[in-house]
Amino acid sequence: MGRSSYRTLLSLAIILLSIVLGSINMNNDNNSFLNAFGHTFSPNESASFLSFVDQIQVESELVQTNLANDSTSLAQEHAKKAGSLLTSNITTEIAEENQRVANELTRAINDLQDISLSPQQVGSIDQLVSDIDSILGEAESTRIEQEDLENATIQALAFADLVNSILENYGNAYAVDFDMTNMSNMVMNGQSNNNMSTMTMSNMDTNGNDNDSNKEMNSMNMSSSSTVVGMDVGGGEGSESGINSSSLVNLTDYQSAQALAAKALEIFNTELRPIAPNNSSASLTNLENGLTHLNDAIRNKASPMDIMMIVHTQIHPNILQAFNLRME
Repeated sequence: MGRSSYRTLLSLAIILLSIVLGSINMNNDNNSFLNAFGHTFSPNESASFLSFVDQIQVESELVQTNLANDSTSLAQEHAKKAGSLLTSNITTEIAEENQRVANELTRAINDLQDISLSPQQVGSIDQLVSDIDSILGEAESTRIEQEDLENATIQALAFADLVNSILENYGNAYAVDFDMTNMSNMVMNGQSNNNMSTMTMSNMDTNGNDNDSNKEMNSMNMSSSSTVVGMDVGGGEGSESGINSSSLVNLTDYQSAQALAAKALEIFNTELRPIAPNNSSASLTNLENGLTHLNDAIRNKASPMDIMMIVHTQIHPNILQAFNLRME
């Protein structure tokens, strides 16, 4: 081997070693080193996976509901949405832990999309949706460590992600041309007396503590906005109708938003509230009220801006405070 070839190999070895060493991080929850040679999922990734499970359950159940109500086209659309949720990244995550479960989930979602969606197939769909729920349960326990499943912070992050999916679906339902999950896109008309928080939930961190959370909650400014941002949501640019009202253009996404909101309230009552910190009762009450308000508003087909106001001023801040989540 020539001297130059040897130097090249040595350089590559040093680079590879640097990459490996750089991928070793300290796990703040248990103070143990993460395995640098395997894919160890961060808490944020675990939260996203939990949210995925909830969303795909909702879409598969909407297939079942619409087919039972003779709404074949809507059932087909929800089957497609379930298929789009099961991305290659998700199946890879599952397959890293259990290839069989990944294969079974992929096959079941494909069957959901391929089955003859007709009223005569209701019984078959019922069984298929039940199978999907079972496979998702196994995928969840396979993909996520038990201690993470019991971790209140991870559950709260998953819940926040699920709430964001409500905004995404509601925005699609009304063909809103901006990101409703981004609080900076909130716009208000001159007659509005509502307040909006300047906080953003886009970078919640799982390593927060009581002091960090309280300091940042106390530092958040609540300011009235009387400025209309030039953004067309269906009416004229900067007009009250364009800001506060739009036409429902996609019933499939509206149904998804409505079902996800109901799912969020259910998860809050059965899963989130029982594991919340003992000193969070006031925030939990406010969060429950916000979720109830959100469900009512979606049922009444409130404007997208009203839905944003509920989420960004009543739900997100109380998730942050109740579970001591820190913002970066």
